[in-house]
Parts: sequence; structure tokens; C-alpha cells
Amino acid sequence: MLKTSTWIPLLLVAAAGCATVAPEPKPLTVDAPKPRLPSKKDRERVVDARREAEGLLTRQAELLHRAWVEGAAPGAVSAETALFSKETIESVRRVRTAEREPDRRQALGLLEAYLTGEQVARELEELDARVASLEAGARFEAGGEIHALRELGRLLAAEPDSGRRSALAAAAAVATRPIAAALGERNGRMEALARKLGYRDASALGAFVHQVDRDALNTLAGDLLDSTGSAFRSALDNAARRELGLEPGELRRPDLPRLFRGVTFDARYPSDGGGLEAILSTFETLGIGFDGVRRESASADGGADPACFPMRPPSDVRLVLGAAPAADWGALFLEAGCAAQAAHAEGEGFELLQLGNRASVEGLARVVEGLTESPAWLRDHTLLTVTEAEAQLAGSALRRLFLARRTAAHLLFDRERSGLAAGKAAGRSRELLEQAFLFPIAPDATADLEPRVPFAGSERFVAEILAATIEEQLESRHGERWWSSGEAGAELLRLFALGARASPDELARAAGAEGLGVGPWVRKLERRLAPLLAAPPSPEPSRAEPPPAPAPAPVQEEREALPPDLVSSRSV
Repeated sequence: MLKTSTWIPLLLVAAAGCATVAPEPKPLTVDAPKPRLPSKKDRERVVDARREAEGLLTRQAELLHRAWVEGAAPGAVSAETALFSKETIESVRRVRTAEREPDRRQALGLLEAYLTGEQVARELEELDARVASLEAGARFEAGGEIHALRELGRLLAAEPDSGRRSALAAAAAVATRPIAAALGERNGRMEALARKLGYRDASALGAFVHQVDRDALNTLAGDLLDSTGSAFRSALDNAARRELGLEPGELRRPDLPRLFRGVTFDARYPSDGGGLEAILSTFETLGIGFDGVRRESASADGGADPACFPMRPPSDVRLVLGAAPAADWGALFLEAGCAAQAAHAEGEGFELLQLGNRASVEGLARVVEGLTESPAWLRDHTLLTVTEAEAQLAGSALRRLFLARRTAAHLLFDRERSGLAAGKAAGRSRELLEQAFLFPIAPDATADLEPRVPFAGSERFVAEILAATIEEQLESRHGERWWSSGEAGAELLRLFALGARASPDELARAAGAEGLGVGPWVRKLERRLAPLLAAPPSPEPSRAEPPPAPAPAPVQEEREALPPDLVSSRSV
């Protein structure tokens, strides 16, 4: 299966301008308390906070980079308690609100969001540690054997019988109850903390920390569910019949790991590696310089996967190759795209260079990653036949569409969650997820219901929409093989320069689109899904009759090993 890294370090580059006219950054409009006018003491606090935050981010980046290269424990970076205090945050807010210069106002908003997120993370640190401990130690019994909860996805993927998959998931659901209870306590603590900080609720706080426009995000999520429902249902039903022998309406959450294992497989890249050479050759053709990126290899004890480290962008950007040659070129291209963007960004001030719009920089990196899911590029660089490449892309597209629809349901719930009682919140979350999955969720399900952190999945969701928008624009002007055009490379460099200073919508317009919308991403996925949208062959594959079993429960999504977050080791 073509794995795709779900991580882009948050220490990424923004830009303050380029050779062409840059779109004017929008003022920060996310929900935040209205402060009074700033005092002299407020301005002094902001000066100190900027200095301390920049130093903290630099030290943290150095420790995490060393850990990834050498395998050493990253250690902790201490910070003055005052940096993340309510008083400091309120001072930054007052100075930001009074600021009239757009770039300076944006930088202060990013600083405030960072400090607020860190304060919340520290308040929730004990509960997060408890949740992590419960997850690590969770066990369940099935068939007379004891299994770790984290093994559930693998067990379901290996189990050929649908009834036994349901039984495994039902047994595992019991083990998730203490985790769900701890998460409920965490959610309650976050609601109280949001009100203490002056926000209406945790949803407003999460929107501010993640720098999202809730109305715009709500529109994207709703449009995606509406516009992909028919294709998703057809592809899912056909894949279930082909791979699992399940008729329409029989598929359930525990069947998905087995289904996705069947419709995806490893892309056959040359056995001698060559991924780095392929990306360097592609960048050279595009005219995108990569000499400014320091390339390193992790030791045998270091990170197994490639990782991008924009240490002090754009002058100090590093691409760390995994301890072994990258079998998954998609992950390598994603991190190389991150490094290329960071090395070509323009701007001043660590806030814009290190704390900018995460969805924008990830979207630009995913344009580069998208080459490894282009039919024409795969024909040139892999050993896949045309039929195999189309089948591989169809399986990958189905899985991505499922994950995107699940995220869309979570984002819609995040928008609505304020004011809902616990019972009603769970019911509404279940309703939205069933609309996204197009099949019912078991009554004792917990893993897929309420998202842990409001809007935490928004960056990747928006990034994939942005990447598809940019790709469509490049293809419309330079053809299917746009990566062979120096003119396309020049356009991409202009977008790299804008980087995180521009919002995703502004980047989409800078690329030539009318704005950010789901249309390009939906069109791309529907092209990729074509083999799964065809009528399934006959006769249908045989399957064993499932024995009586408890109602199926959803499984916890298998998590990829993620590099550490360069801005915060905590999630908010």
C-alpha cells in the first residue's frame, strides 16, 4: 500500500511576499475574547514573550532533530511559567487587537494561538498522560487469547470471517470504556478551561488554537459529504463484494481493515531505492533548487521514516532520510516537499516563519507527494503495469475518501458541539458518522464517536483539498505531465514563497482557482475510483456463514508512527 505520512512538522515556513503581488492576508477573525486597549506593561510583556518563545522553539527543534537522527531521547525543554500564563496571553491579545499593520497583526495572532495552545496542553497534561497509559495497557480477550487493544486493526485485517471480525471488535469495545471515560473527563476539563480563558466553549477555543474559520470549514465538510456520497457508496459496495463477499448493506466498521488490505498493495518501486534521486531529478526539471536543504541520514537507532526539519527557515532546513531506504516514496516526497517549501519561503519574523498556517504549508507539500499518485508519474518511475497502477490508485483513493468523510463528520460535529449535553452530543456525533460511513454504527461503539480535540483533523482535511486545487490548475495549464515544465515549477515556487503567510483560500486563488472548494479533490478521487465503480464480476466470491456474534463495534484506526511535533509535544 502506498503509505502517506500524516505528519508535517508545525515548524514550517511562511512568506511575506514574492515577485508577483501577494494576496493580502486576512485579519484574524476566529473567536476570541475582546480585550481592552494595551498598556505599556502589555507591550513589554509581548517583547519578552516573543524572545522567549523563539528561543524555546529553537531549542525544541534542535532536541527533536537530534532524537530523529541519533535515536536519543528528545528530553524536555523547560520554559518560564510566565510565558504561557493567562496574563501574558491577555497582553498579546490586547496588543494584537490594537495593531493596524496586517503582517504584524497576523504574527501576533499566531503567537497568541501558540501560547494559548501550550497553556491548555499543560492544564490537560495529567489527563492526557492517563489516557495514553490506558491505551497502552488496554487488553481484551477473544477466542481464549489476550490481545493488546493496539493490535485490533491488524487482527481484523487478517481475519477472513466477517462474524469473527465482529466478535473481535465487540470484545475490544469493552476495553475502550475506561478510555472513553477518561476522554469524557478531559473534554469536561477543556470546556471549563475554555470558559476560564474567556471563550464561549471548547469549540471556539479549538478553532482559535488551530486557526480555522469555522463557517468556511463547515461549508467544505458539508460539500464533501454531499458531493461524494454516490461515488463512495458504489465504490464501497463493489469493493466489499469483490474482497469480502459482502452484499450491499452488510458492511460494518470491523470489516474495513480487511477491506482496505484487499484493495491496496505495495507499489513496486525499484529494489535499489532511488526515491531521493527521483525527487531531485523532478525538482531539477521543474527548476526548484534543493541545494539549500541539508540532507542527512538517520542512524540505525534513529527514525525509520524520512522527516522534514525546518530549523531556522529558510536558511537552515533539513531533510532526514530514514535509517533504511524509503520503500514508500510517497512519504519521502511529502517530506521533501515540506523541505523545498521551507527553503524557498520569504518573510521575516519567527511567528510567520515558524507558526504560520499549517494547512497551507501541508497542502503545498502534498502537491509534491501527489506525484507518487499520478498515473503518468507511476508509469515512469515504478514497475507497476497500467492495470496495477490504476488498481493501486483506486484502493488508495477509497481509503482516503473514507478518512476524509470521517473527518468531515467530526468537523461538522465540532461546529455543533457547543451546548449539547453529553447524551445528545454522542447521539449527534453517531448520526453524522453514520451519514459519512453510509452504514450503521454499533450501539456500544466509542472509538469513532466524538473527536478528541476540536478541529484537530482540519489541517490535513484542508491540505488535501488545497493540493488537489493546485494540481488541477497546474494540469490545466501544463498538461498531465506538468512536473516536466519549468513554467509549472516557477508557479510552484511563487506559491512556496507565499507559504504559511497565506490562507488556503488565498493560495488557491494565487494558483489560479476562484477559491478553495472541494470540486477539484472530488474530481480527482472519482477518476482514481473508476476501477472500483465498475460492476463487480460474477460469480460472487464465496464466504463462510458468520456465527452468531455480538453487535459489531468500530475499530480504532491503526496509527502510523509519527515524527514529533516541532512546536508542541502536546495536542490541544
